[in-house]
Amino acid sequence: ASQREAAAWFRRAAEESHAEAQYELGCCYMEGRGVEHSRREAVKWFRQASRAGHEPAREALRSLEEHS
Repeated sequence: ASQREAAAWFRRAAEESHAEAQYELGCCYMEGRGVEHSRREAVKWFRQASRAGHEPAREALRSLEEHS
């Protein structure tokens, strides 16, 4: 599957409140993998995953906030 397809699948699951998919979609946005790079979108998805208790998403958010 292409990176674009992968990002689309992550988005579908993320919109259904799947925390791992929200985290993965955030990573896609951070890296511009399959989607246009967007720090704002990355933060949005990391924040949602973080609220669900996803620890790597919390760490990603912390790291972004430290480097902003």
